Amino acid sequence: MNEQQNTPLITPTLDTTSEVFGVNSDEELEEYILELVPIKSSLFEVIRVGKEKVHVGRKPEYDRCCRFDDARISTTHCEFEQTDGVVYIKDVSTNGTYINSKRLVRDEKVALNHGDELSFVVQTPNHKLKSGQPLPSYIVRYTSHNDSKKRKSSEKAEDEPAPKKPKTDLQNDDETKRILALFGAGSQDDLDDDSQDELNKELTCPVCADLFYKPLSVLPCLHNFCSPCLSDWDENNDTCPTCRIRYDDIRKNHNLNNLVEAYLKTKPSLNKSQEIIQQLESRIKLTDEELLQRNNRRNNQHSDEDEEDNDEDQDDDDDEITCNFCSQVMTENDLRCDICSQVGLCTGCGPRRLTEHQTVVVIPTEHPILRNRYEREIILSFMSHNNVTPQELYNECIRELMDPNAAVPQSYVNNHHLTTVRSNPDLTVCKHCIDTRIFPELVYQYRARIPNERLPATVTARPNCWYGRECNTMVHNTRHAQNFNHVCENVRTRQINPEAPV
Repeated sequence: MNEQQNTPLITPTLDTTSEVFGVNSDEELEEYILELVPIKSSLFEVIRVGKEKVHVGRKPEYDRCCRFDDARISTTHCEFEQTDGVVYIKDVSTNGTYINSKRLVRDEKVALNHGDELSFVVQTPNHKLKSGQPLPSYIVRYTSHNDSKKRKSSEKAEDEPAPKKPKTDLQNDDETKRILALFGAGSQDDLDDDSQDELNKELTCPVCADLFYKPLSVLPCLHNFCSPCLSDWDENNDTCPTCRIRYDDIRKNHNLNNLVEAYLKTKPSLNKSQEIIQQLESRIKLTDEELLQRNNRRNNQHSDEDEEDNDEDQDDDDDEITCNFCSQVMTENDLRCDICSQVGLCTGCGPRRLTEHQTVVVIPTEHPILRNRYEREIILSFMSHNNVTPQELYNECIRELMDPNAAVPQSYVNNHHLTTVRSNPDLTVCKHCIDTRIFPELVYQYRARIPNERLPATVTARPNCWYGRECNTMVHNTRHAQNFNHVCENVRTRQINPEAPV
C-alpha cells in the first residue's frame, strides 16, 4: 500500500555545527535529536529539540533561545515534539509559522525534514523586531543518527547479507574509525555496501557531484562545497549555492577533508589524477590568504559598525531595501516575475528569459523523484560520468522545451507554468520559479529520456512501481526506492479511476 505519511528521510549528515567544527561531544549529540540553526547566527540562538516538548513564543518562562519580544509572534507560537526519532512541529499561532515559505495549517502536526527552512511569521523587507533585528528564521538540522541505524538493522534482518568485498585494513586510522562510527559500524566489515553508498553521498559536492576536494563551509547555513566550485560561484554571488541564503563567512572544513582522505584510502580507484588535481588547483581563488583577508575585512567592518551604533547622530537604516528571496541589500527596481508576479528582487534572483539564466549550479529537489535519494543519485552519477554540469543540463532542457518540433510530454501540458513559458519565450522568470516550478519537471523528463543501454543493469532491471512518479513511499522508504523504478507514470490510480489526469 502506498503510505501517505509525511515522514522525513533522516540520513547521517556532516554539516551540523558539531560535526563540521567538532565542538560537541558524542554525549551531547545523543541528547538532542534536532537543531534549529539560525540563519542570522549572530542575532539568534540555536534551538535544540530532544525528548522533551519545546515551546516557542513570548512567554517569559520559555527558554531564552525560544523567547522573542515581538508582537507578531504569539504568546505560544508553535511547539516541537519528537516521536520515534522524528520531530514534529505544530503551529498554534495567530500569524502563522512557515516551512519553506509555505504556511502551516494551524493545530496540525507536520514532520520536519533535514534542510527545511523554518520562519516565525512571514518575512517582509520592511518588518523589523523592536531591537531592529530581522525576524527569526532557521535551518532544520537533524543531529541524531539513531533512525538511520534502526533502518539499516531492520533491512539487514529482512535480507540475506550480500557477499562482502575485500577491504583494506585501516582499523588503526582515526579518521576511518570516525567514518565507521558515523554509520554505526564498529569495523569495516560492518560497513555494508548500502552504507558505503550512503557515505559516498555524504562526501559528494552538490555542485560538481564528485567527492569533495579541499572542502569549504559557508556560514551560517553550513553547506559544504569543493574549493574550486565555491571559488567559481563566489566570483559573482554571495548566496549559498544550495539554499540561497546569503553567507557572511567561509571556512576551511578540516574535519570533512580528513574524512574524504580516509574514505579514499578505502576506495583508491576514486583518487583523482595529477592532471585533474592541477586543473582543480588552478580554479581555486579562495586560498588561505584570501580567506584570512576576508576575515580581517569583516572584523574591521564589524568594528566600524559598533562605533556607528554608539553615534547618536547615526542615520536609521529602516529604509534599507533587501531582496525578498536572498535578503541581499539592493537598489530599488521595478523587476517583476511573469510567473509569480513577485517584485522586490535583486539582479541575481530577479526575472529574466529562460535562456538567460546562467547561474544554475545544483539540481533542484522540488520534484518527488528528485527527493528520492536513490533516483537522484542515478541522475547525478549519469551527469558525472558524462561530464554534464547542472548549467549544461539546464541549457539542454530549455532547448528541448523550446523546440517546436520536439514531442511534448503530457506532464508539460498538465504543468501550466511550462505551457506558459513554452508558448511565450520572451517571458521573464525569477530564479525561485526556475528552481521550483520550471527546472524540476525538466530534470525528470531528461532522466526519462536516457536510454536503458546507457544506464547500469541494476537500474534498468527494477520493476516499475504502480504509483510511479507520484509515489509517496519512495521519499522516506529507502528499500522501496531502490527496489522499484519510479521514472514512470501512475498506473494504479488509472486502473482504479480511468478518468484521472495523466
